[in-house]
Amino acid sequence: MTRFLLFFAILMMGFCAYAQPSIAWQRCYGSSYRDYFMDAKPTVDSGYITCIEYGGIDFDAEGVSDLERPATLMKFDSDFNVQWYSSFGGFTNASNFYQVEVLSDNGFVALGNTYATDGDFLDNHGSSDITLVRTDSLGQKLWSKSYGSPGSDFPSEMMVTQDKGYLICGYSNSSGGDIPDHYGSGFSNDIVIIKTDSLGNILWSKNMGTSGDDGILSNSIEIERGYYILNLGCIGDDHDMAGVGGDIFKRWLLKMDSTGVIVDENIITGETDLKLLPGTFLWASDGKIYNCTSSNPLTDKFEDTHGIGGGFDGAVAVFNYDLDFIDLKVFGGTGADFIKNSTFDEFGNIYLTGLSTSLDGDLPGNYNDGTNYDYWLLKLTSSLDVIWSINFGGGGNSESSGGSILGNHIVKNNSLFFFSTSQSIAEMPTFDVECGHYNPADQPSMDAWLVAFDLPTKIDNVTLNENDIEIYPNPANDVIFVRNKSIKNLHFTIYSITGVVLKSGLIINGNAINISELNKGFYIINLSYDNISQTNLPIIITH
Repeated sequence: MTRFLLFFAILMMGFCAYAQPSIAWQRCYGSSYRDYFMDAKPTVDSGYITCIEYGGIDFDAEGVSDLERPATLMKFDSDFNVQWYSSFGGFTNASNFYQVEVLSDNGFVALGNTYATDGDFLDNHGSSDITLVRTDSLGQKLWSKSYGSPGSDFPSEMMVTQDKGYLICGYSNSSGGDIPDHYGSGFSNDIVIIKTDSLGNILWSKNMGTSGDDGILSNSIEIERGYYILNLGCIGDDHDMAGVGGDIFKRWLLKMDSTGVIVDENIITGETDLKLLPGTFLWASDGKIYNCTSSNPLTDKFEDTHGIGGGFDGAVAVFNYDLDFIDLKVFGGTGADFIKNSTFDEFGNIYLTGLSTSLDGDLPGNYNDGTNYDYWLLKLTSSLDVIWSINFGGGGNSESSGGSILGNHIVKNNSLFFFSTSQSIAEMPTFDVECGHYNPADQPSMDAWLVAFDLPTKIDNVTLNENDIEIYPNPANDVIFVRNKSIKNLHFTIYSITGVVLKSGLIINGNAINISELNKGFYIINLSYDNISQTNLPIIITH
């Protein structure tokens, strides 16, 4: 036994340093007008499903239906060959998809809006309606639904709930039809929440907000069955914000049950706390909610964390399930920096994509000398430390509505696939854009742009010494701690002496590992980073 433990005690491998990601390949899809990837998700057959908006019906859009500006799904196989298009809409007015999700039967559901009164959307309520389209695995329509009022209704996001229904979040400037009320006046919007069953039939709907302009700031999440957390923004001091304060920006975090009843909330006012723009929610098993977004703190409350100025910075705000604010870290430079999309990897690292005009701070540069936006990609540890940060794109604005970003990114098989859009014409430097050939020189439009990045691999070894890692106490009773000076986040696996995996997880800044469920005896703890084994050490449990 002694010889066995000594073997593991001396089995030390080096920690790894990593290069920045590099573009492996890229492809453009489009017509002679404006074309966008609106969303993308991995599918169960190792392929990808996307929403794509084509501005015309020429070039790559020749396979798309001749409906009037239809909402379109595009399916790729695992090698990114296009397998099929599936289009939905009307014959006289445009439709669009913003989000697509993969369902348990391998079919799809897509969220969008439409102005159509014919074709796939016969039940239009007025101007723009919110739409939901359900398809099979080949993109064939099973059903479609429209939701709205006589005014203009638009979706923000949709969540597939654990009861196999849908929670749809959006906004409306009117009431009637499916919208029970409207607090605002003129063109001001209320928040709209619609809960449906698995067939898209409305179970309940409600409007929320003030008489000012209100909207959705992040995707909703279901932290446990039937309990949803929503991130809303309100400008006003009446209705749901009565008694809160003046006509200022308010960030409204809600926990709602399956019937739409608010069970908890946190209201953060922009003048006294912080202002956060629309972004995405990530939630972790450690009881934390990560809001990946953009921040413009209006006071010096977060002077110690927001550091780099420049108006809006990329930001990650952290809350617990009780909606209490925990932390805020911002990223960027002295320009304008925005984060819109985010995802975890299996080790708890966070990948963020956004836009930036900065040439300094966390940004290595800007192709346009700060005059136009570049795309921005960065990787963080779960403790929000920057691992790497890059800018990429072309000589024009990467997205025409500055400060917003379309599409999505997918992390898979040590690659990151970025789906969005790019402006590339003859008069503009292309830089990273090598495939923008669909737009003529006199038409500064956009192509749908798919970029594959090779994520960094090991380039160097950093030798560990006895002061780099400490496991204490050892022997231990119910809890052990791992102190690690080299890398902030490590993954741990605890093995029995016979090699059976008993426990695993992520070590975040020396957090405790609960071992109370393990029996008295000898064990091996393996520590790794980015799936590369680093060291094996013995631990003794004495209880």
